[in-house]
Parts: sequence; C-alpha cells; structure tokens
Amino acid sequence: MKTVIVLAGHGMPPSDFPKGEAGELFSLHGRIEAVGGEDREELIRRHDELHAKMRNWERNPENDPFHYSTLEIARALSEELGVEVPVGYNEFWAPNTEEAIDQAVELGVETVVFSSRRCLPPEVSTRRLIFLNPSK
Repeated sequence: MKTVIVLAGHGMPPSDFPKGEAGELFSLHGRIEAVGGEDREELIRRHDELHAKMRNWERNPENDPFHYSTLEIARALSEELGVEVPVGYNEFWAPNTEEAIDQAVELGVETVVFSSRRCLPPEVSTRRLIFLNPSK
C-alpha cells in the first residue's frame, strides 16, 4: 500500500513582498466582509489578484526562512519514513493544501495522511525528527 504524508504549513508573507500591496491585501480581507454588490466583487477580484501574487512570490531562505524550514521538515520526514511528503500551505504560499492533496492522489496512492506542521512541538527541528522512526 503506497502512503503519502501531506504536510501543511501555515504560511507567512515573504519579507520582500511590497509592503503597500501586503497592507492592501490584509485590509481587503476585512472590507470584503462589510461590503455587498458590485463593490464587493471588485474587492474580491483585487484580493484574489494580490493573494495569487503573494502565493507565487519567489521564496528564498532570506525572505522566507519559515518556508524553507517547512520544506526541510518535509524532506526529513520523507527520508526517515520512506514516503513522499508534498507540502501545501494554508495561505500566502503555493501550492495550497487542497492542491498538495490533489498532487498526492495523482501519485496513485492508497492512503493520504494529512498533518499540520503546527502539530509538531515548536522546538522540533529536522535534527530531532529521528524520533518518528524508532528503528534508527
């Protein structure tokens, strides 16, 4: 039986994303809830445009160390458990969690285990993930 673990990361904006656009994105979220009609549709369109831009922003260890540490945890889990570990994100990054689960299903797996990075204690680093495989 082929199993895949999909690891969910929360996500955060990259530090070099334009501050004005980040502020606009966050304010749009609240404004959308308060507005109706055509104005609401325009706000949603702009929100989705900015959100897509942020999700697809090029990441590197300097502008988003949390992203890279999430990828490192996925790599370590994969190595220790011998299964593929695609990563999906709740917000601010691509792919989102639904897309990551879809990717796992496309691999022809029989079991998809979904876990959030938040399930790991904050002090867990990739050096301590060895506890997941007690045979080592």
